[in-house]
Amino acid sequence: MDMSSLQQENFRQALRPEGERRLSHRIFLYWLLACGDRPFANRGDIDPGELDEDWDWCFILNVRRSTDFPYFEHLGKNLAKFSGVLLSGRGDWSATVLDKATEKFDELQKHKAPIMIEDSLTLYDGRKLLFRSIMLPLSNDQHNVEHVLGAANGKIAAD
Repeated sequence: MDMSSLQQENFRQALRPEGERRLSHRIFLYWLLACGDRPFANRGDIDPGELDEDWDWCFILNVRRSTDFPYFEHLGKNLAKFSGVLLSGRGDWSATVLDKATEKFDELQKHKAPIMIEDSLTLYDGRKLLFRSIMLPLSNDQHNVEHVLGAANGKIAAD
């Protein structure tokens, strides 16, 4: 998106409505604004500068390169910290928080619609993580989903 300084400031203010603390909702609003009157935003619409510190909690998946495993074109530095956090009770003890954030990737491709997850996860050490994630389809031709904009974060629940 090519915006003037005033438009960029108005855009940033729209992304942070009074009292909105949920990352997933801010990213969803960003995506909606980027869509405009189209069904989908495209990859070129996503500007890390407009997302400010939220970009560090985002990921971009390349759908064509995600055959057996999600292929991340971008993995935010804060979200990357969760990529090795193991979950318990998942059967094989190798599932991570990032796996949880992307587990409905096939559903997004099938329905071509946003997917939001809110959950309480049990970490490998027994602590509870209150978790939210969102995945949003991106399409350059407005028919095929080529990329996915996602975001995820969480916090350890108080004992």
